[in-house]
Amino acid sequence: PAELQNREGRYSLGPEAYEEEAAYQRQEPLRRVSLPIIDHLVDETHSSIHLALLRGSEVIYVVEQRGIHTRSLITEVGDRLPAEISASGRAMLSCLSWTQVDALYPSSAELSAGHSNSPTSTTELHAMLAATRKRGWAREIDSVTVGWSTLAVPVVDVSGYPLASLATTYRTALESSQLDQALRGHLYAGARASLDRR
Repeated sequence: PAELQNREGRYSLGPEAYEEEAAYQRQEPLRRVSLPIIDHLVDETHSSIHLALLRGSEVIYVVEQRGIHTRSLITEVGDRLPAEISASGRAMLSCLSWTQVDALYPSSAELSAGHSNSPTSTTELHAMLAATRKRGWAREIDSVTVGWSTLAVPVVDVSGYPLASLATTYRTALESSQLDQALRGHLYAGARASLDRR
């Protein structure tokens, strides 16, 4: 946003505008190379596919492609959600050090209240992220939209830092271990391809 610079009524761009520009410059190459990969994943899975970035304790959705059998979901490009309630956020948070996680969530008061199947304390958050870190992927069931589940994998750089997450959303009623395994395979392949094309 613009800020009043002086008494003459001149305005200048504030630090938030510069931060947004810097964030755009960082994510645009990844978004651009991911688009054909995401299109392919939608064709393969018939599910919605999302590319999201971690910004503080929120995720911001930068690509949303709907599958042919997927109704409109609550997220759109540019939307932000608390990271701890979404599979995309959980996948990326699990790649951070505990010091980084604790800086984002210094107390349980920082967690979003009122979402089913979401952590209500920092102890629960740590346990959830430890399990996510161990298996390498995240899941949320009914936390964002009742009746819908999401699987997400992190897209990490060579140091293991999360650049983004790639996720798919499908009806919870369809959930099975075979479907989960197939979807994870597609997401991992997409994440590797995104990094290879950067």
